[in-house]
Amino acid sequence: IGIEDDGSFLVRTPGLLPLVWRENEGYSDRGYADIKEKIVSTQDIPPEKLLIREVCRSGGAFGVITNENPQSYVPFRMGDAFYWSESTGFVDFKRVVGGAWSEIVSINDAGVATGTRYFGPTTASFVWSASEGTTFFEGLSDDPCLAKDINDRNQVVGFCFITGTFQKARNRVAALLARVFKRWIIPTYEPKHAFLWDSGQTTDLNLLIPPDSGWELTEAHGINNRGQIVGIGLLDGKEQAFLLTPIEEKDEDF
Repeated sequence: IGIEDDGSFLVRTPGLLPLVWRENEGYSDRGYADIKEKIVSTQDIPPEKLLIREVCRSGGAFGVITNENPQSYVPFRMGDAFYWSESTGFVDFKRVVGGAWSEIVSINDAGVATGTRYFGPTTASFVWSASEGTTFFEGLSDDPCLAKDINDRNQVVGFCFITGTFQKARNRVAALLARVFKRWIIPTYEPKHAFLWDSGQTTDLNLLIPPDSGWELTEAHGINNRGQIVGIGLLDGKEQAFLLTPIEEKDEDF
């Protein structure tokens, strides 16, 4: 599910156990079982409802308190996000960001998290830290953005939906059904554009590449501390993976 700066791979087993793999060391759970025991012992949460999505290098962990079947991927989008560390304790994001449900997707080494609040009152992505609190950020239009990763410079990448009136109506119906039946029904959002959020500003990554490149960058999924961004886009109408590397002479250009 990811790769770290030191070359460690983040993986998840079919049972959703988060693991780290390093060459010559093999797999490690970074104290997953101990962290889960500490959380369960201090919070009134059934162990089967507490799903740890990732154990951070700092020793903290994030995941979801699910109200769905814990053996499916759906819980990560149908529950309340949480963060735990020895210094902050247990943070329930239902109280922090509200919404019908929420998720944290990434935390950097400074403990700054990014994620998304769904339907409460709107779907919106956020940046959070114990010291600075929560900042929701604007999308590229009236439609929501979904954050996917954050680096140690507090830069966030992801993708924003850009929809027409008919599609917006379909999405509102899907949201209503999700609330009624407590199960997410995937709506149709098209098109999407990859974004970079930096210092309070959301930028369409398509504005940072030559207009005649043949690319439409639709989703950004990762950003490292050098500012390199990986994601998915359309090259001459065909889906391709992309890598963006900042141009050193002009930090704002790619």
